[in-house]
Amino acid sequence: VEIGVGQHMDELDANPELPDPEPDGSVNTEESLERPVAWDEYTGLRLDPDLVYKSRREEIQFMDQLNVWEFRPRTEAFDRTGEPPIGNRWVECNKRDSSRMDVRSRIVVQETKRVSSISPDDVAAVFSATPPLEAIRMVLSLFMTVRSGVDNDRVLSFLDISRAHPHCDVLRENLYVNLPPESGVPLGYCGSQKRSLYGLRDAPQAFEKQVRE
Repeated sequence: VEIGVGQHMDELDANPELPDPEPDGSVNTEESLERPVAWDEYTGLRLDPDLVYKSRREEIQFMDQLNVWEFRPRTEAFDRTGEPPIGNRWVECNKRDSSRMDVRSRIVVQETKRVSSISPDDVAAVFSATPPLEAIRMVLSLFMTVRSGVDNDRVLSFLDISRAHPHCDVLRENLYVNLPPESGVPLGYCGSQKRSLYGLRDAPQAFEKQVRE
């Protein structure tokens, strides 16, 4: 069974090939869902279904640990925003090669200028300071060329934060997102975002705010 990325949960009833929900309306993501069919975002090559399944589970577990969303009725999104929840999709790639696959899965929100509560002209709401490549080159050049004495050792550090955006609180209220079946979201429900996800237009600004504070 191919699990389409960003599939709305209310479509599950219409697809007899997908698993039946549990009595409480949730979907058993541990056993019932078949291994997903997915392709590398950058190479287009098909990924190992078992590794994709494992990677998606790890991503969902990480989101649950950070309490990224709260299950809320889809009707609440319509009542409060007048719009349906924003879509999502899985973005996946193999970090190694075909002989030693290391699949990484990320949930990405499909928010665009046309599908957003932020005005398309509101540049300030989505701006985040990003050093240009030239600035990084300048720092590296200065580090290697400027001498300050043999006894004055210096260290140049580069910090890479894994899954940076989910560590940040959202900057907006009433932000509703469709969640993938792997999240165990009940039928007729979506996610009310408490923390940022990749794909939100103001997620970079939320991260900048988190770092600044």
